Amino acid sequence: MAFTTLACRIFYVYYGVMAYMFMFQTETQIKMFEYADNGIAANALALNMARWCGAGFASLSLVFMAAAQLPFKSQKKILQYSFVGCLVSSYMSEQGQELLTEKGQELNIGRYLCILFALLSIVPCYVGTSAEKGKTQ
Repeated sequence: MAFTTLACRIFYVYYGVMAYMFMFQTETQIKMFEYADNGIAANALALNMARWCGAGFASLSLVFMAAAQLPFKSQKKILQYSFVGCLVSSYMSEQGQELLTEKGQELNIGRYLCILFALLSIVPCYVGTSAEKGKTQ
C-alpha cells in the first residue's frame, strides 16, 4: 500500500469522526475546543454553524474515501491540493482567539491539528513507494 493511500484513509477516518462530533455531539465538540462560555458558544447560531461544519467534514470524508481507491498519481494530486486547505485552516485557527478560554488560547488544538494534517497531506506525495511503479518516489 502506498503512503498516499494510507494518508487518504487517515483523512477519511478523521473527517468522518469530526463530522459525527460536529453534527451529533455539537455541544461536546464546542467544549472540547475550549470556547469561552460568553453566551456565544451555546447559542442557536453557533450550534447551527457547527453542524454545517460537520456536514462539510462528512463531504470531505467521502471525497477521501473515493481518493483512497484511486491510483497513486490521482491520490498525490488530491493530497497536494488538500495541503492548501490545511494551510487555510491553520490560518483560520489563529483567528477568533477572543472566543477561546485562556487555556484554549494556550493550547490552540486547531493550530497543531492543521499543521499535522498539512504534513500528512504533503509528505506521502514525495516520500514512500508508488503503488503503480513499485519504485521509491
